[in-house]
Amino acid sequence: MDTYQFGNMITLLRKEKGLTGERFAELVGVSPQAVSKWENGRSLPETAVLPRLAEVLGVSIDSLLVPKKLIILNTVYSDGEQHFNVTQYVSNQVQGNRLSIMVNPRFLGVALDSERISVLTVKYRTPNGTFFTFAVQDELLTIDVTDKAYTAGSTLEIIGAYYGNRHEYRSALEKMRHYDYFQWREIPVNHETFPSSPAADAPEYLTLVYLNAKGIQVISCAENETLCCSADRTELHLKDTSTCTLPGIVALQWEAGMDSTWAGAMYAALRYLGEPYTYEQIMGMSGACYRIAFTEVWDWSAADALVAFDYASVLSSATGYELI
Repeated sequence: MDTYQFGNMITLLRKEKGLTGERFAELVGVSPQAVSKWENGRSLPETAVLPRLAEVLGVSIDSLLVPKKLIILNTVYSDGEQHFNVTQYVSNQVQGNRLSIMVNPRFLGVALDSERISVLTVKYRTPNGTFFTFAVQDELLTIDVTDKAYTAGSTLEIIGAYYGNRHEYRSALEKMRHYDYFQWREIPVNHETFPSSPAADAPEYLTLVYLNAKGIQVISCAENETLCCSADRTELHLKDTSTCTLPGIVALQWEAGMDSTWAGAMYAALRYLGEPYTYEQIMGMSGACYRIAFTEVWDWSAADALVAFDYASVLSSATGYELI
């Protein structure tokens, strides 16, 4: 065994796991000095250490004993929502510095209980450098030691786009390239934006495979959701519709001149819309609407007149808006 080649492989795999030399030594159960000697090619680990060494690095013992030119660094099977690391299994499939595997749950031994499109992403290293590639469900993924696939960059690059579900889908890469040309920020995912078969009754998804500085990523957006691109165009994420924040809204608090929080909220909303109403005007109109509610059918035992009359709608109408 070439001690220097072995040392380089150990260093590469350790860094890929994000481990310092000290933490790696602790997990393997040896001294940092021993790790340093391995990585510098001055010695080899004892046979008894190999099982734990392989376990920590996520590779097989055979791949340690017979270093290969094609090294699988990281492999993830994902539907854009669930992510399963299958690096060790895929690494064991490398034969003669070549990988050839079918992308499906049965072959990979992973069950994705999902209607989304599944993708296998691979980060690998050859003497030519570090590269990334991928394949969609039921495709054959092959990597040869001479292959030069995708490389990571500082900006976002979409390399795969699919619209549909695991039963039926089509490429949407040209559509995404169109949006990229116009520096998109948000994309509504629906049948209008991504036309699909009229016979498609099941929910559909937009699944994107992209590269950024962190490597290869997969994201899936369900129909009627919105996909967003970060301001620096390096990340993709789903739009959070659970809350809505409006910048510059007047803060509401007690003892700040607006003790009626309902009228204060109305004033803040109108002010945000550029309407010239004052808080005092809103209070006056609110009082007038309240008095309208004093009718013979008002429930006199109630604490306020809302049980008899919706004066909020009247007040909104008085300012030129419809309350929804």
